[in-house]
Amino acid sequence: MRISGSVIYEEKHIFWVVLLIMLPLIAIFLAILIYQILIGPLGTNPAPNWFLALMLFIFILLGYGFSVYRVIITTQTLIAGFPLYSVKIPWEKVESVEEMKDSVWKYGGYGIRIGKMNGKPVLLVVIPYVSRIILKMHGWKRDYLVISVRDKDAAMNYIGQEIEIYGAS
Repeated sequence: MRISGSVIYEEKHIFWVVLLIMLPLIAIFLAILIYQILIGPLGTNPAPNWFLALMLFIFILLGYGFSVYRVIITTQTLIAGFPLYSVKIPWEKVESVEEMKDSVWKYGGYGIRIGKMNGKPVLLVVIPYVSRIILKMHGWKRDYLVISVRDKDAAMNYIGQEIEIYGAS
């Protein structure tokens, strides 16, 4: 991930639920694939090796791509998300920031969600058990962005400072 500007705030969260789901699946498909390659077909109607390899690749990709959530605030941008999906927002697009009090279940739950907030489009990139902040956007594809941050006060302070410097028009 290319980061522009100096990093002034950074958080990293390991999303253990994804790892707890993906690691056993990776182990099972890897064991079956190795067994079929070295010993022989497993069962009377075995899955083809290409299918097992494909499933193994998919579970490794999902495990890697969604097990770590990061928030990086730099002097030029805000980056939030996972290795496979993250948003990178220049400060010129951010109008204001505030704490989110609503439940994320109102918008479909945790993860990456697109919904409506106050009748306008919102993108949520949120994880469980962590505070959330709402960024009101200006000139971006959605009117609101909701992200999870552990230290909401510090994050909101840094974001507020950058908004003052760059000021959305």
